[in-house]
Amino acid sequence: MKNDVMKYIKARKDFVKTIHPLLLLLGFLLFCFFPNIVLNSFYGFWLATGCAVWLILASLGNQRLAYDTDDVATRLSFSQWITCILLLQLTLFGVYWGMCFVSGELFVINTSIHSQLFSHSISSFLIQHGLFPWSLYAMIAVGMGVLSYKKEINAYFSNILFSLFKQDPQESWGMIINISARRCTLLGLSIIILFMTFLMIAFFVPLKNYIAFGFKPMTLLTTVILLLLSTTQFIKKYFSRIFSRSIPTALSFPVFALLFGLAILILSGISHEATLRENVAQQPVAAPDIITLWIQYHWQTAWMLFSMLWWLSLTPIMASYLTRISKGYRIRDVLLGVLAPPFVIALFLHFSQYLQTALFTFPPLAIAVIAFISSLILLPLLVNHHYSSNAIHAYFPKRGEIKPRDHQPFFEKMAQLVVVFSYFYLVIGINGVSILFVSLNYLIIPFFMLAIISIIIEILRSCHIPKQNTSH
Repeated sequence: MKNDVMKYIKARKDFVKTIHPLLLLLGFLLFCFFPNIVLNSFYGFWLATGCAVWLILASLGNQRLAYDTDDVATRLSFSQWITCILLLQLTLFGVYWGMCFVSGELFVINTSIHSQLFSHSISSFLIQHGLFPWSLYAMIAVGMGVLSYKKEINAYFSNILFSLFKQDPQESWGMIINISARRCTLLGLSIIILFMTFLMIAFFVPLKNYIAFGFKPMTLLTTVILLLLSTTQFIKKYFSRIFSRSIPTALSFPVFALLFGLAILILSGISHEATLRENVAQQPVAAPDIITLWIQYHWQTAWMLFSMLWWLSLTPIMASYLTRISKGYRIRDVLLGVLAPPFVIALFLHFSQYLQTALFTFPPLAIAVIAFISSLILLPLLVNHHYSSNAIHAYFPKRGEIKPRDHQPFFEKMAQLVVVFSYFYLVIGINGVSILFVSLNYLIIPFFMLAIISIIIEILRSCHIPKQNTSH
């Protein structure tokens, strides 16, 4: 029987590996030829906002994310709970502000300068897309809570979507769904570390003066060496040491960013000297036509695709965090607590546009400091060794009971992805990062959209679960 189960799981894994290149090719085609389809699909997340409002107003919102009175009694106090939510939201906004600052002003590669990139992007997300992504985060957190606390099952994304797909985690579509959720978590976190590294370097030296960038010999040499080094066992051992359980992640992340930044600076200097001897250091290379088209791709479209998918990629880990701190609270409380701050920000942004006043106009150094500190707080908040299994498997365990998992492969892949994204950013710019991000990540758009529908079904069904005494 055990051999049959192992053969069954192996067959499903082989199936996933077979269709993965096809899905990657489809993502590439969507980015190149049908970007508007992807962009317009994000309007579908108004569904999350509509469902959240309905649950807030309906009696269904009275259900608690709790199994019994113990869950209610041991919940966080309101002041602790709302502080955790505000800290999460403020730091995430700060991290994104830094990404906009680096891409739009500080380290612009093959694009034009856009000093208002942050305010314009945030306005689009919160106002035009219905408090995106916070309504989605809140709804997924509620769904995880219903499964974990009320139904006492592991809140894998395949289980969240079970009402629609009827797939267990080991079945074909169940594996695709869960792998997509794990991959998007890795991608989202690696992007944070990449931009954190650029900000750290910028505190000491001007980026464009000391880092190789653009489609030039010195840049290609620098980035290829970085890629090759990241695959060696010698470097992998250092990854393991940096992210070992004996070192808190609050220290591991900045140490990795510092060492990676030093590696970029040193290799840029070596590559500059090596290519300077051949008088080709700053000479542009005749790029193939496909690379030229890639560089000339409309960068604002690429930025919006990248930005929205980056926010979306953090859904599993954000929802897991919100579920963890919201045990014992009502569905209505969770939705209001998560959506109220973004709603207030959206109002300010709306009236600032109406009054034609500029918000978020801070000195560059202040933006860099805010963004860097936000990264230092957010990363260990979402990924620490105690709760690392939630990030590794992009799920929330039943009743919140943490099960230790081997964390080294997760952190190793994350570090390697940082190197890969640095290659695409330094050589091509945000267009390079965007096409890779979209091709690897677009599948989560329909999955998360369908998850909203499935969560509503689960909440309706949970009404028929015999009620425990959850009164105060």
